[in-house]
Amino acid sequence: MCAALFTLTATLIGLSAPQRSLRSNLRTAGLLLGHAAPAALVLFLLFPRCAGPALGIAAGRLLGHDRPVGEHEPGQPLQPGAVRRHRFRAEFRGEAPPHTQRYWRGPVLWDFDGRTGR
Repeated sequence: MCAALFTLTATLIGLSAPQRSLRSNLRTAGLLLGHAAPAALVLFLLFPRCAGPALGIAAGRLLGHDRPVGEHEPGQPLQPGAVRRHRFRAEFRGEAPPHTQRYWRGPVLWDFDGRTGR
């Protein structure tokens, strides 16, 4: 990854100053990355890497988790945590029907005002 970063930096320097030699572009790329490395290391050590959204608590509002139940905007999950929870589980008495005959309809929001379905 460091080699790729060095190559990309040298390439960008070369594209911004095509009259410079390859050797001076490589030297400049090394200097830039050398100066940036301590700051990157400090930021890596000081800031935790959270598994959740980068916006933290406000992410629930941005994802639409604060709207009333029974309303839905296109592109938003129907309920908070919909990705991590099982939404539906079916058990059959006896043998299950063939795969082609298994069909369940999800929530139907009949009233749509152009932005929100209810």
